[in-house]
Amino acid sequence: MGHSSFRRGALLAAFLALLAGCAPAPVPVPSSAAPYPKQYTCAQQAQAAAEYRELPENSRLAVLLSDYHDLRRELWAMHGMAEPRCQ
Repeated sequence: MGHSSFRRGALLAAFLALLAGCAPAPVPVPSSAAPYPKQYTCAQQAQAAAEYRELPENSRLAVLLSDYHDLRRELWAMHGMAEPRCQ
């Protein structure tokens, strides 16, 4: 009986060790690890917007630029920055 309970305990310990390794706790990333978004002048932004509007519908480049803008929004939020607005 002692041998069986030792084996059961060893199996339980091995199982718990494996289980603990399956779901590591998330590690928070300090905002200083994220780069600050590059700043663009209003003139640069206006030119980029005009060029963006000229892209063909369903352009892959338009999709990539949209993804880039989403990433910049996340960086602004991480650093507590307001999204730049030009008049």
